[in-house]
Amino acid sequence: MKLPRCKVPRARHGLAGKFVAGVLLIALISCSGKDAQPPSSPTTIAPRVTAGEPTVTSTMEAPTPTATATTAATTAAAATAPTTTPRFEPGDCVVPVTLNLLHHCGWLVVLEDRTNPDGRLVRLPVVIFEARTPDPQPDPVIYLAGGGGVDQMAMMSLYSDFVSAVVSERDFIMYNQRGAPLTDPVLECAGIEDLLWELAEQHPSLEERNMRLAEFWSECRSYLVAQGIDLNMYSTSANAADADDLRIALGYDRANYYGTSYGTRIGLVLLRDRSEGVRSIILDSAYPPEADYYTMYASNVAGALTALFDECSSDPACFDRYGDLGKLFTETVDRLDAESQIITYANGQVVVDGVMFIDVIYALLQSTPGRQAASSFIEAASRGDLDPFRPVYPALFNYPGSMAVYYSFQCREEVPKHSFDEVVAEAASVPAEISDYAVQFFAALDYAVCEVWGVQPSEAGESAPVESDVPALVLAGAFDPITPAQWGRSAAGFLSSGWFYEIPGQSHGTMRTSACAREIALSFLGDLSVAPDATCLDNTG
Repeated sequence: MKLPRCKVPRARHGLAGKFVAGVLLIALISCSGKDAQPPSSPTTIAPRVTAGEPTVTSTMEAPTPTATATTAATTAAAATAPTTTPRFEPGDCVVPVTLNLLHHCGWLVVLEDRTNPDGRLVRLPVVIFEARTPDPQPDPVIYLAGGGGVDQMAMMSLYSDFVSAVVSERDFIMYNQRGAPLTDPVLECAGIEDLLWELAEQHPSLEERNMRLAEFWSECRSYLVAQGIDLNMYSTSANAADADDLRIALGYDRANYYGTSYGTRIGLVLLRDRSEGVRSIILDSAYPPEADYYTMYASNVAGALTALFDECSSDPACFDRYGDLGKLFTETVDRLDAESQIITYANGQVVVDGVMFIDVIYALLQSTPGRQAASSFIEAASRGDLDPFRPVYPALFNYPGSMAVYYSFQCREEVPKHSFDEVVAEAASVPAEISDYAVQFFAALDYAVCEVWGVQPSEAGESAPVESDVPALVLAGAFDPITPAQWGRSAAGFLSSGWFYEIPGQSHGTMRTSACAREIALSFLGDLSVAPDATCLDNTG
């Protein structure tokens, strides 16, 4: 079987916190020509590295500054004494920049532990897309990536429409969070993809699978700690401080911050800890500190599936094609549990049972294009046809970022909120097949890893709702299965100058796929003193 030749962002399979799994379907559709592509005629482009140049590793030397186009703010920042932190060091782009917009690159340099001025330095790659006007607004948009440790450099094309609109008036800045790929140090342990392929082929019990994965992450932790890395410093509060230090190092008095999924938690903590430099904040698919991620996971999965089934039942065309989609789904899970199917690839096999089937369907629901395809996936599998699943499983076996970063903040901030017994109890009300997936396949693994990860639990106050009067826009997809609209509504309730909008028909990360969500965001940025223009919602559904 031949996999698609286009390169897509990949989300990990069977591991916790599937914050970026939904981008898989956006990328696959983009490869087939159904999604918008960047303009073919670039503007003037600053120097960048080529594909043949080496990538950055945790032992990298400081990049040599090169002559690149710079804004006045970054020119001033470059004059900062080279021994101070935070600082910005202009340099070549670490990867080819996929957006055909005027840009320049460099590194944000900060302390790993801000309480230890003589400690390890952390270096984060930065791309600054420059405003196309000679008289830009003084406050840029700084993007806060989701996922936790995600490689935003590899995913920037997903935001091309919004970035292109923003740079008509102001700079737009992307960077990789501490510990993510291309940073120094990168929190990476080789071998996880091979282990996932091995487990997919061997098909052990969920208990054995979780034990073997926890053993891997225990060894990974020992490896990282032996390098002198303090995993406690890869937290949301540290990420929020980095986001503020990026503004400071680039010489901006204030900035607008835009976060998706986990990036919204960074943004909220930024409001809590360092709001003085924040002009405004956009929270798309909010993951607020008060959210109960693990105890709600099973109900979120079940609710997302029920919404899909109900929507099909109420749509004559969908019902005529698929019939009772919920019944079809349950029967397919039961059949695959009774007799699994095998998909063979050049580098291994995947044994598809009920849990592995649910994992793909739930991943599809995490993007709007994926959700639109989910019904056809269910129907095909009900006939024993797993061909649509072929390009998905290999993509799910490799998270486009650092899972070590993910565990560092989840084990510190989320797992300590509730015991595993509480997670099991909260899942008792959902169908058994959903409970098995949400609890044993998903939550049990995270709890097992967190037992060995060895980070300190966050203080109790850190999970309290964030209150702020900074102008805020909160967007939520009506069908978001992972950060449901009620979380965004909750976060907005504590933001006295905040606006909340639920975007019909959308899943996770509304601004990636909804022109209306982007229009609302641009209106918000343009004038913070009035409600953003949301009349486009009248034409969505």
